[in-house]
Amino acid sequence: MIFDHTYLISIIVPVYNIEEYLPRCLDSLISQSYVNIEIICINDESPDRSDKILEEYSNKDDRIIVINQKNQGVSAARTRGIKEAKGEWVLFVDGDDWIDSKTCEVTLDIAIQQKVDLVFWGYKKEFAHRCEVKHLYSDSKYFELSLYNELQRRVIGLYAEELVDPSSADSMVTVWGKLYRTTLIKDIEFISLKLIGTAEDALFNLEAMGKASSAFYIKENYYHYRKDNTSSVTSSYKQELAQQWSVLFKKMAAFIPDDNNKKVYNRALNSRISLSIIGVGLNEFNSSKPLKKKLSVLNNYLSSKLYRNAISDLQLKYMPFHWHVFFLCCKLNLTIGVYALLIVIRKIINR
Repeated sequence: MIFDHTYLISIIVPVYNIEEYLPRCLDSLISQSYVNIEIICINDESPDRSDKILEEYSNKDDRIIVINQKNQGVSAARTRGIKEAKGEWVLFVDGDDWIDSKTCEVTLDIAIQQKVDLVFWGYKKEFAHRCEVKHLYSDSKYFELSLYNELQRRVIGLYAEELVDPSSADSMVTVWGKLYRTTLIKDIEFISLKLIGTAEDALFNLEAMGKASSAFYIKENYYHYRKDNTSSVTSSYKQELAQQWSVLFKKMAAFIPDDNNKKVYNRALNSRISLSIIGVGLNEFNSSKPLKKKLSVLNNYLSSKLYRNAISDLQLKYMPFHWHVFFLCCKLNLTIGVYALLIVIRKIINR
């Protein structure tokens, strides 16, 4: 382990409307066993008491740096955090989540020992009354990214046997759960959610991983991802989501290499587009539209050229039976069947 604490780690925390959860997040950061850290909290004009909590914590720990800005969204907050970071390494933590006390120590030690640009690890989904452990790979693993960038392709989408678990499509996408060499990301900016709806992390990581020469995965679950925050951006209805995702997919396609790996990347993107019907459907459940209108939105999406081309390329043979049935309904454009199965999926997700 590293005992001289030579390297500075910049921990970037976007803060907006999370007064109930912020103390636990900050407590997990100031109690890190690796003490050479700066905690950059970007207060995105939060309307609640988050600013008071930040002031209280910064007064008792001078490693906490509070930056107040006009409300611009999480993308701008994270980008501001990168620009302010002085550390050789950067770690992102969302203000309603928390990390284990040895996260910085262990991950930095791996980064130095393995001489990599990126270290990443698993997480735990923290629901109100249960915890779900998520591993990204079956074991710890070193990645050489110069020939075939497996991580970049994995962010774009699932391929072949990975489709056994469609719910893992976004497990690699997040910027949290990763330790970045600062020089890797210093010039990368997050794209606004207003343009792409969600997954600003995905485009950020596609660019970062495209620059990385190597990475290391730790089969540990140091990050705690809160799933009982009803005010989270992921739980609100987004009227323009389908159109925004079409922009997202085009931007992802720009990262597909024009070489022997092109077919694999394209198929991975098609699997992401196919799986997007789940997000579009669950988003409609959050709307106040009448059922007929919700079904119309789903039907329009299932009938779109973008979706029809993608679903025709989806490798159903790798999927478990229940997912096979669901996406077969999607292929056949059975809108009512898709809607009914989405109700079941939503119950499973929220149980």
